[in-house]
Amino acid sequence: MKKRFGSLILALVMAFSLAIPAGAVGDDSKGKENGATVEMVEESIQEPSSPNNLYDYYWDIRVINESRGFGSWREGPSGTGPAYLDINQGTALNRNYTNTISGEYSAGKVVIGNAIGVSIGVTRSYATNYSLEIPAGVIRTIKYRPKVKVQTVKSCYYKVPVGVVGAKPTLLKDETSYVTSFVDWDYSYVNGYM
Repeated sequence: MKKRFGSLILALVMAFSLAIPAGAVGDDSKGKENGATVEMVEESIQEPSSPNNLYDYYWDIRVINESRGFGSWREGPSGTGPAYLDINQGTALNRNYTNTISGEYSAGKVVIGNAIGVSIGVTRSYATNYSLEIPAGVIRTIKYRPKVKVQTVKSCYYKVPVGVVGAKPTLLKDETSYVTSFVDWDYSYVNGYM
């Protein structure tokens, strides 16, 4: 009788132990499912603001200020009067200019340039057209410089949850850069040589 009772208790203990799910015994692996805790899984389910944590990211780039200025003077042709001196399309002249950017521009030169309509970092040659009358016995030199436009550019980088109606974008970066671009040539002259 004792032997049967002992076998019955042993059978019940084994059946009960098989009914307990693996990991429910109080060890360090309690509540883990594929490396994430049950609490972590529940927390991600209870976050309706960003389904699957998916976001769209985008740059908002705009010019917030614009001013005009000049580059450095360049030396043009010289002559002694009486004569007419001109600078029209002179092949020996440095008629090149490269639009530049300074400040912070994580979005990149191309993205910012496309947003404001300026080719940044590209060297181009621009036409020249200026004539000067030189009196007899006088030496004069034409000088010229680039007229430039300086634009202050604000670049803001945002993220916004995907598929959430009424979700407001979150600002991640706020940068300011300065784009200097060619407008035209400015001309003058000096008596004598430069």
